[in-house]
Amino acid sequence: MREHRLYRLAISFLYDLAPRASSAGPDSSTAALDAGAPARDDPIVARLEQELPVEAYGRYWSEQLRAGRAAWAALPPDRFHSIRFEDLIARPQATLAEVADFFDLPPAPWIPAAVGLVRRNASSRVGALPPAERQRLQTACAPGMRLLGRAAGP
Repeated sequence: MREHRLYRLAISFLYDLAPRASSAGPDSSTAALDAGAPARDDPIVARLEQELPVEAYGRYWSEQLRAGRAAWAALPPDRFHSIRFEDLIARPQATLAEVADFFDLPPAPWIPAAVGLVRRNASSRVGALPPAERQRLQTACAPGMRLLGRAAGP
């Protein structure tokens, strides 16, 4: 999530994480405007470029899981099918076939193309975080991990 600017924008507004005042001088804004790019002091650009605390992403993830579980509980059992990200990575063909079957789709010519889009080497980057930052992320993710029936780490 941290690498996707739209998550950064949404989370910054959701949790009111306004960026600090820009340290860029007026010359850089003027040059950007002259070049047709948005000014660095544009509030949206500032939010897109700011670095948010990693725990904001963990909090958002946990809250989305909680909201999803609440919605799922209100559905009849035949209206919900759960798949795991790990299964999509390990067995993309079979997992996407499950999805197609759930939606009662005809034989799926799109599945081989979709399988080609799955990055099988997707690995967690949490281990690369500094220990204090990793701990804050794990704490923020703990409610979501409990909902998934997993250990408290991300």
